[in-house]
Amino acid sequence: MALLALALEKRDSGEALVIAELCRERPELATALAEALGLAAQVGQLSERSQDVDTRLGQVLARRYRLEQRLGAGAMGVVYRAVDQQLKRNVAIKLLQSDLFSAPEASARFLREAEVLAAVQHRAVVTVYDRGEVGDGPMFVAMELLDGAPLSALLDVAGDRLRSGNSSDSSDWLRDVLGQSAELDASYLRQVVRWAADLAAGLHAAHQVGVFHRDVKPSNVFVRRDGSAVLLDFGVAARSSERTLAQRDAAIGTPAYMAPEQLRGGVAPAATLDVYGLTAALYHMLVLTPPYTGTISEVMARLQRHDPVPAYRVRPGLPRDLQAILDRGMAREPGLRYATAAELEADLRAFLAYRPVVARPVGVFGRIWRKAKRSPEVRVAGLLLLSGLLVTGGLAWRDASRAARAADFDREWARLVPAITLASRANRIVVDPQERAAYTTRLDRLVAAQSAPLPAQLLRASFRLDHGDRAGATADMRVVANGIGGAYLAALSARYEAISGDGPPDLVGLPEPTSLEERFVAAHQGLRAGDPTALPAAVALVQGEVPAHLATMRELFAPALVERARRLTARPARLQAFRDLQDLVVQMEHVAGRRSAMTAHVLGSALVGQERFRESLRVLRAGIELSSTSLGLHNNLGIALARLGHFTEAEQILKRAIALRPASLEAWENLARAYLWAFRFADLRATVAAGPFESSSAGRSVACSMLGNAAYGEALQRCSEGNREAGEELARKGLELFEQSVALGVQEDVDSRAACEALLVDDVDGAAIGYLAMMTRDPVHWQRIALLADTLPESLSSASTASLREYLRALAKRLATESRLLEAEDDPPSPPTRSQLTPPLDKPR
Repeated sequence: MALLALALEKRDSGEALVIAELCRERPELATALAEALGLAAQVGQLSERSQDVDTRLGQVLARRYRLEQRLGAGAMGVVYRAVDQQLKRNVAIKLLQSDLFSAPEASARFLREAEVLAAVQHRAVVTVYDRGEVGDGPMFVAMELLDGAPLSALLDVAGDRLRSGNSSDSSDWLRDVLGQSAELDASYLRQVVRWAADLAAGLHAAHQVGVFHRDVKPSNVFVRRDGSAVLLDFGVAARSSERTLAQRDAAIGTPAYMAPEQLRGGVAPAATLDVYGLTAALYHMLVLTPPYTGTISEVMARLQRHDPVPAYRVRPGLPRDLQAILDRGMAREPGLRYATAAELEADLRAFLAYRPVVARPVGVFGRIWRKAKRSPEVRVAGLLLLSGLLVTGGLAWRDASRAARAADFDREWARLVPAITLASRANRIVVDPQERAAYTTRLDRLVAAQSAPLPAQLLRASFRLDHGDRAGATADMRVVANGIGGAYLAALSARYEAISGDGPPDLVGLPEPTSLEERFVAAHQGLRAGDPTALPAAVALVQGEVPAHLATMRELFAPALVERARRLTARPARLQAFRDLQDLVVQMEHVAGRRSAMTAHVLGSALVGQERFRESLRVLRAGIELSSTSLGLHNNLGIALARLGHFTEAEQILKRAIALRPASLEAWENLARAYLWAFRFADLRATVAAGPFESSSAGRSVACSMLGNAAYGEALQRCSEGNREAGEELARKGLELFEQSVALGVQEDVDSRAACEALLVDDVDGAAIGYLAMMTRDPVHWQRIALLADTLPESLSSASTASLREYLRALAKRLATESRLLEAEDDPPSPPTRSQLTPPLDKPR
């Protein structure tokens, strides 16, 4: 019976099942076990076919839990969705399959799982509520009802995507499986690392109360609909203070994720066992294949003497810090692993926060040494190689020095303000002397690192020129021209020599750039000068394939794609451009092995552009941690917070943006718009009065439009409160402002002007039509929806009904687009006519 239980567990968990291997110590039982497995399969099929007539459905256990639906069955039990009639909540009920497992060991193990789970209280560990017996029948456990998908199933989908040629790191497909409300990182790689960190926290909570899982693997992890991961199946768990239920000399766990010392059996429960299992599961999540593959015997043989293939060889471009975490977490010697799950979690969190991790990757020589300790053949080969190692020692030192410089470059590059080189000149200037000195030092370090000479020298030249150091800028451009060569760069260097005063170099009449490096420099100079032809050239360079030494130039130019996407007027095209930009920046981050403030700005802009505001928060905050003086990061974060209704925090962030660049119209406009979204009209007027809106025609048009919207919104509020006189006064003010904004070119305010006019002549129907036209442009603004409900006429004319229909269609299209159902369609499906509805709406149901 014990062999049958073990075989069924392995079958249900998806492991390779080799009967001869299972019956190695009792070969005479092989035939009987095969027959029993065949019978169990037939029983399982019969059980599947008979679910609709399950006699337990409707049964109430312990006078409390009513079984509603059978969810599935495993080797040990059957799981039902049930209703807790006392607490009025849904729960999962796991019933022991007593007909197959009547042995005392099975019952003891079943109850043990309930006991050890009840001792752990953590979000990443499934919660047990209760346990009991069904009269003289089987035992049951009442647990948290989980809704989502097993991690193993998600990995299967990810593997299928990879095999079909889809190597994108976007996590969008996870939302198709889990639901659109799941809170996920935009990057699949970062999302699985986040799951691993959460599970490590759950394991540490279990270890703190003396509970050790001993079988951590993807099939024992579940991902909820909200995107959070939870650890399941503590059936082979052990307490540090108790003897294990398994045989003393038996190996516990699943071979592909099992720590090597578990092969020997009789190993005392320890945190390092679960650290290995979780790290092995993370290996699977990252490379989409387990650390070891093959039959049970093949896996156990490899586990005994060989390390898994390094993950970076299976997944090229894997960040070095992640490889370091895998190396340490899966070290063969327990003493070399993370001592606790909390230490593993700390390194995973550090990786997610773009901080240095404690673990260091195992190098080529380290891997050879590990093999040598386990293999006499490798030891002999090692002696023969010793003389060669002495010769190559100097080369290794040189490589280490180069790696140190590269790390220094990455650290300084990651903290650069995104606007330092390609934004408008007003936003490029660093006014604060201390801040400017810090950037000068950072750029000097970038140049000294010589890791990416072209972008470093180009950035410093631009910064020097913007801040009045013409001689320094000229010297940097001379270095660029001499290092790369070419007629274009030689001529550009000469133009820098000829600069007089504080102006930019003359770019007219320069030779055509020929090399890829020259094209990057030409696009960079054109964007800084505001040349409209430079943007398409920059976009083509960023989207194209470039050699490794120019990868950082692509990152430097990525903000140009944000501007390109924003200029698209058609919503579907704009959304697609932002999705493409998201994929591109995630790829850049993986190639670089780190996030920079620049990539955070671009990725955050792409998410905000897709109206994925909640997802953008984490990215934008990470960017601000790297570069606390970035105007763009603060603006985007403020917009996202305001659109999510977090107005207090949005106000703080946007005021910080204004403090960073007081002359930036964009920062003032975003703060005023946040006040408009919050219906804080007095604060909006004060912001417009204090900001630089009168300094340009664009600023005046924005000011008139927002002040007009504020006056009109407040007029509607007063009318809904019954104060008609105050409402008309505000409507007159709004009408005047809208007339000014239309004259300044804000065509969207034509409908707003008409709405004000209708309100003034007490044309309730016309006012509703105008307000609905305004709402159609932003159909999911919840404050406006609430105001519409208060001001909608008691009866609608055919014209206002048509306007309401257009608004509802716009709302449906927006929501459907967010659900990725109508992305490519120009119009939403037409609603059914009254005659198509069954039963008719005007008859009682």
